[in-house]
Amino acid sequence: MHSTVRSFRTPDGVRLGVEDSGDPTAPLVLLAGGTTMLSWPDALCETLARGGRHVVRYDLRDSGASTTVDPEAPVYTLRDLAADAIALARGLDYRPAHLAGIGVRGMVAQVAAFDHPEAFSALTLAGTRPVAPGPVDDDLPDQDAATLGRRFALPMPDWSDRAAVAAFAAGAEILGDDPAAARAKAERIFDRTPGTEPAVQMANQMGVVFAGGLHR
Repeated sequence: MHSTVRSFRTPDGVRLGVEDSGDPTAPLVLLAGGTTMLSWPDALCETLARGGRHVVRYDLRDSGASTTVDPEAPVYTLRDLAADAIALARGLDYRPAHLAGIGVRGMVAQVAAFDHPEAFSALTLAGTRPVAPGPVDDDLPDQDAATLGRRFALPMPDWSDRAAVAAFAAGAEILGDDPAAARAKAERIFDRTPGTEPAVQMANQMGVVFAGGLHR
C-alpha cells in the first residue's frame, strides 16, 4: 500500500494522521486499531477497498502523524478519543460509517458508537473487551495467564533504539507465529513515532483506557 498519510483536523483542533484506500465516494469504513494505524494490515485495507469501500485508518493521539501532548500530563480522556472517531466519520462522509475497532481502540469504538449511534451504520470489534478496568464478562474467556506471563517476562528494550525495539517486537512470536512480520511492523511504527519515547506515549494512551476516563 502506497497511500499518502494526510492530516485531518477535528473541530477541537486535534490533528489526526489518516490514510485513505479505495474510492472516496464509496461507503466509509473507519478503522480504529491499537494506537497506530499500522495495527490494521495493508493487505486487509486493500482487500476491503477492492470490495467497493472507502477505507480509512488513522493514528490515535500521541502516535504516528497525530497530535502529541506532554506524556507526563495527559489532557484527554477515553471519551475524547471517541470524539476523534466521530469527527472523522462526520468529516469524511455525510453517510453513517462502518466503524471497526481492534485492541485498545475497540473500547474507543464502543464509546463512539454508544455516544453517537447515528454516526455509524455498523460496529465491528476484535481483540477487545466491553469494560475497563474490571473482570471480563462471564461469557467471555480471559487472556491466558501463562502466555501473558511469558510475554511480560521479556526485558524492556531501550525505546530510543530502533533495532532493540524491533527485536523486542519479534518476541511477540509468543502471541503469534510470525516474528519477522512483527519485527518489520515495529520498525515501521518506530519510524513514524514522533520523538524517542514511544513507551511513554503508549503508557499515556493505556492509562486513559484503564483509568476509565469517561467523565468530562
